[in-house]
Amino acid sequence: MKVFLCSVPSTALVAIFFLAAPAYGQDWVRTGTNLGQARIRMAVADFKPVGADPETPSLKATFDATLYADLANSGIFDMVSKTMAPQSTPGSPQEMSLPQWSAAPANAEMVAFGAFSSNNGRLNVSGWLDDTRNTTSPQVLGKQYNEAASQDMARTVAHRFAD
Repeated sequence: MKVFLCSVPSTALVAIFFLAAPAYGQDWVRTGTNLGQARIRMAVADFKPVGADPETPSLKATFDATLYADLANSGIFDMVSKTMAPQSTPGSPQEMSLPQWSAAPANAEMVAFGAFSSNNGRLNVSGWLDDTRNTTSPQVLGKQYNEAASQDMARTVAHRFAD
C-alpha cells in the first residue's frame, strides 16, 4: 500500500476549491400581498349600538377595535383613519349614505359597518361590506352572528367578520 502525503496545508486546499468554483448571481424572490396592485381604500364605521344592555358598550369597543386592527394589519387595505370617517354610524344598509363615505376626506372605496348588541348574555352582530363605487348594488358581504356574550367572543366575532 502506498501513502501519498501532500505538502499543501488543508486551509490552502479549501481556499483553492472556493476560488475555483464558478460564481453565480444571486436570485431574489419577492413575496407579499397585492404586489403590483393598488391597495383598496377601506373605511370601518364603528358598529351601531343597539339595545340598552349595560355590557354592550365595553363589548362593542372590543369588537370595533379588533375589527379595525385586523383589517389594518392585513396589508391588503389602505385604511381610512377614524378621524377622517364621517360621524354617522350606519347600523343597516338602509342607513348607509355611500356619498358621505366616498367623498373627501374619507375617499373610501369600501365600507364595513353594522349593528352590535348584547342581550340576555348573547352577542348579536349584523355586519355588511359595501362598495361605494357601485351605487346600484353596493353590498359585497353581509354576515350575522349570535354568540355567548364575552370579551373573548367579541374579539372572535370581529376576527370572523374580518376574514
